[in-house]
Amino acid sequence: MKRKLLSIFMVVALILTLAPFIVASAAPPADDDDDEDIEAVVNGDDEDDADDEDEDDADDEDDEDDADDEDEDDADDEDEDDADDEDEDDADDEDDASTDPLDGAHVSLVEELAIALELGFVPEAMIGNWREPTSRLLAAEMIVMLVEVVFEMDIDEIAEELDLDMSDTFSDTDNVAVTFLKATKISNGVDGVRYDPDGTFTRVMMVTMLGRLAENVFGIDLSGYQLGTDVFNDLSATGHSYANQYVGWAAETGITLGQGASNTFVPGDDLLNQATVAFTLRACGVILEAVAQLDADGGDDAEDAEDAEDAEDADEEDEDDEDEDEDDDEDDDEDEDDDEDDDEDEDDEDEDEE
Repeated sequence: MKRKLLSIFMVVALILTLAPFIVASAAPPADDDDDEDIEAVVNGDDEDDADDEDEDDADDEDDEDDADDEDEDDADDEDEDDADDEDEDDADDEDDASTDPLDGAHVSLVEELAIALELGFVPEAMIGNWREPTSRLLAAEMIVMLVEVVFEMDIDEIAEELDLDMSDTFSDTDNVAVTFLKATKISNGVDGVRYDPDGTFTRVMMVTMLGRLAENVFGIDLSGYQLGTDVFNDLSATGHSYANQYVGWAAETGITLGQGASNTFVPGDDLLNQATVAFTLRACGVILEAVAQLDADGGDDAEDAEDAEDAEDADEEDEDDEDEDEDDDEDDDEDEDDDEDDDEDEDDEDEDEE
């Protein structure tokens, strides 16, 4: 028993004695390369970490640069947008300036021309060409526009209303406005045969046509107005005798104001489109007022005529009544005579009976 215990003890002691050597011999030998590899790995991780940090910093810098670039791009885009907006605004301003229908008109006539445009009282060919001479055709069209406004009819209806012969045209044009001028004796053309629609008008010719329009179409009496020679010092009593009354009427009613402070009408100057529109617009107002007055006077005359007719009818009725009364008196007298005759007859009969 003791031997077993001693043997076991000896085995255990031996194991304990040999254990470090057994463990050491069992462990793999340490390798310098492995140490180096370990250091390299450790140091490599540090370097990688540093690299990663550098890369992160670089990425941050790149991101910042990209953000800056984006900000710059946005700013550039905004600047471009602003520039585009400014260019568009400038273009709009240029378009507005170039399409202003009153461009080129004399400042003193702008307000009247604007009114005429709003009323549709301007031929399209005149718009924007205010300082161009008016053609004879455009002058005729302006006068017909005036007539249509006053009558509130189109020219065909007016011609029918006035019973005009619109078949008698000038040899060089059958334009309805020109034919109306001929039919109403407002214009005889350049030689009684031709009208010369492309020719130009003078200031005195336009005022003359407006005056004839007032007389021939609307029945306005111009004889009570002053003469043109009483107003303007450049109007000849002999050279412009045909227009003297018309120019005086136009001056007195405000259709023409002359030119400048020199008290001149410059009758022989070309009539410009802006003056044609101004003359015709003013003449339209003058003629409308005169026609209204004529209608009012005509109404008064009609009432007076009606009153006179009523009075005449009343007088006739009185005369009839008097005649009837006289007839009645005569009948009464005859009845009385008959009664007296009857009485006499009765007396005679009585006497006969006696």
